[in-house]
Amino acid sequence: MTALLSSFFHRVGARGRWLDLATEFCWERIEALDESHPYEVNACARFLDHVPDRPRAGVASARLGELVRQRGLVDLGDGAVHDGYAVGETHTATHYAPRPDCLARQWFSDGEMGAALDRLVAARQDDGGWTFPWAVWTPITEFEWRGIVTVDALATLRAYGRV
Repeated sequence: MTALLSSFFHRVGARGRWLDLATEFCWERIEALDESHPYEVNACARFLDHVPDRPRAGVASARLGELVRQRGLVDLGDGAVHDGYAVGETHTATHYAPRPDCLARQWFSDGEMGAALDRLVAARQDDGGWTFPWAVWTPITEFEWRGIVTVDALATLRAYGRV
């Protein structure tokens, strides 16, 4: 959460003591990662997209991308169940790189990204929306999250010129 919040504040140009401390915390955590989970990696990727130190972010992103590959923390359409996930619960290239200008875009070949975008297009439901790959604990969960996932899917497809 600290990485996600810091990412937002950096993106809007905020400044302050909390952000300075949070940024240093994120740098220390990201640069020490040797094990992770896709949700954590995704938060780190968002932080790296917006933190002001661009050279440092580029180095950290390349290392993070290697970790994603080495640990199998991405679903490239192979149907495999990845560590830390339930069957069907995955992070794809489009989760890590929802826009072409994301640093994480460099983690994937053009073919891999194209295939991930094709799978995203194909996942559109008959009602025009998208669903999510994690368990529905209550009916309200599905109602709330489908809207978020649909907006995210459309934003990603638009960013890549698919809408």
